[in-house]
Amino acid sequence: MEFGTVNLLANDKMVKKWDFTNDKVTEDMTLYARWGLRPEPSGGSSVHIPLPSWPYITGPDTINLLTVSDSVYQPYTFGGYPAPTYGISDTEPNTANATLNGNTLTIPEGLSAAGSSYSVTLFATNSAGTVTKTITVNVSPPVETPPTITGPDTILLPPPYTIAHYPYTVTGSPTTYEITNISSSPEFFSFDGVNLSIESGLNYTDSPFTLTLTVTNSAGTATKDITVYVIMMEPSSIGVDEGYTSSEALFVTGARSYTLSLQNAPTWVSLSDNMLIVSPPAGTLTGGLSDDFTADIVITVSGGETYTTPICITVNP
Repeated sequence: MEFGTVNLLANDKMVKKWDFTNDKVTEDMTLYARWGLRPEPSGGSSVHIPLPSWPYITGPDTINLLTVSDSVYQPYTFGGYPAPTYGISDTEPNTANATLNGNTLTIPEGLSAAGSSYSVTLFATNSAGTVTKTITVNVSPPVETPPTITGPDTILLPPPYTIAHYPYTVTGSPTTYEITNISSSPEFFSFDGVNLSIESGLNYTDSPFTLTLTVTNSAGTATKDITVYVIMMEPSSIGVDEGYTSSEALFVTGARSYTLSLQNAPTWVSLSDNMLIVSPPAGTLTGGLSDDFTADIVITVSGGETYTTPICITVNP
């Protein structure tokens, strides 16, 4: 109750505005805030009726948004007695192009930060009067964050190869993309912000190649260092006589640091560091004719990238 600001009905009799200094409750009383009496036409007892109250609108005066990509919905409360009619004022600017559905104000998508601020005015009216509420809509551009680059740190290209495309993920909507700090052969490399493209023809004797991907937006710059290996293992074949042992050193050109491992080899083939040891026992061949066998050599370069290449082993009688 808003004592002191409204008429009160005490024990069915209208009294003056409540005086907190002098008025006292000396017996049980029923107080009705903002209510009056309406005599019955038949002469019976009067009935209590609510007195009209000024309408009101509650809800935020300001709506702050980032660049609007979807519609925004903001509820408002409209009250008073009798219940007011309400809506969007057609006598005030509605630069926000807002609409009101029930008690929900809709700010449509597509407002530009360049046009901020926008406004819309709501009204509520009943028999006691009319109130308005002007709402300001501020649209700010999204805060730009520095870019990022994710993708492989190491690329391994065994020759021969055709043009190769390696995808990288770039965030932050950069405005520039470039390759910097390239060690050699810059004409073979290009970067469009999506793929690092490598043209065919790089010479493995110049490997490894180092370069830096660089992307920039207004918030900063991101870089990613990449090493590209173009490798060749030698020899690619070895011959041995049945019943004898042959050892062959394997060398990888184009990788400064690497390790070798053996897979899918006959039981009489082994690898120690980079030394391939081949010992085909008697009975390996049938029919007295030479035969070819294969083993897989797995090359692992610095950075963890691997390449598997076969080596051909010819066993002679």
